[in-house]
Amino acid sequence: MGFRPWSDLPQELMEKVAKNLFITDEVMVRAVCKGWNSMRHVRPVNQLPLLLMSKSPNLQPIFDPSSEKTCNLNFNPRGDLVLASKHGWLLMRHGMKTTYFINPFTGVRIDLPRLNNDIYSGTFSSPPTSHDCVVCTLGTKTAYTCSPRDQRWKTICERTRCNPYRGQMVYMDGNFYIGDRHGHLAAFNVNNQKWNMVIQNMGFEGSYRNFLLESSGELLLVIEYFGDSNKRKSVSRLNNSMTRWETVESLGDRALFLGPTSFSVSESSATPGIENLIYTCERRSRPEYYSLEGEARTYSGLNPYSLTDGKGRGTCWVKVPPSA
Repeated sequence: MGFRPWSDLPQELMEKVAKNLFITDEVMVRAVCKGWNSMRHVRPVNQLPLLLMSKSPNLQPIFDPSSEKTCNLNFNPRGDLVLASKHGWLLMRHGMKTTYFINPFTGVRIDLPRLNNDIYSGTFSSPPTSHDCVVCTLGTKTAYTCSPRDQRWKTICERTRCNPYRGQMVYMDGNFYIGDRHGHLAAFNVNNQKWNMVIQNMGFEGSYRNFLLESSGELLLVIEYFGDSNKRKSVSRLNNSMTRWETVESLGDRALFLGPTSFSVSESSATPGIENLIYTCERRSRPEYYSLEGEARTYSGLNPYSLTDGKGRGTCWVKVPPSA
């Protein structure tokens, strides 16, 4: 029987193997040879969002809390800011006026038109390689949209009433939602191109910052408050009539991952012990997690998941890419 190199394994077999790997394992498998690197991406086992670590002089390290492994990705942001992470892509900001897409798993980059005004937050509707991708960004009270094929940005609202310095954006059900720490919520409908101020002010007194995210079909607003040694947080959901925020007493089987990018994950056999927890990451401190019941503060390195490999600080969460 003749010798057959490992690089000649059938693609179908490699994809079956990849389905049982964590994303950090898959990245290392792809680095073995050109043949394995070219295989179709298959969504790995259900896992937590990845944690982008502090910048490195060379490649970008990323930590996987599910497998507690670190690997290097095929790009280096060199201080650029991550605005959003979806569909395996990152929306990045270079300086204050330049944005671009980068796929951290393949290194593919797609540039967007330059804005004449500063950009503070942004997100996108679908992968930038799709024909219906729309990007929405928020400047100083002004909101803009464009697609990767456009030559310039379109102004959709000149006075959003949302604080751009503490606001986050979410795309859900055909709408871009923009919220801030005061409870203001605005929405832009992509189909009818209309801007609507959904909630004027909910009076979250003493609030420090907010996190806006989609969770199981609901729009959630997480508020962090000033002057609390435990960094107390409240969670609210947008009610069905879209008229006010309602307090969420329990997350059930869900966990929230908050930071410059925020996600919701449901507990499964692959991610046990995360129910009703809030995980955070900040650029200036180590990641932490909290229980929504009593807001007890627990530092990284403790169960149920270690949130750092001890080699650096997390800067933002990265959504695991879907299957190709």
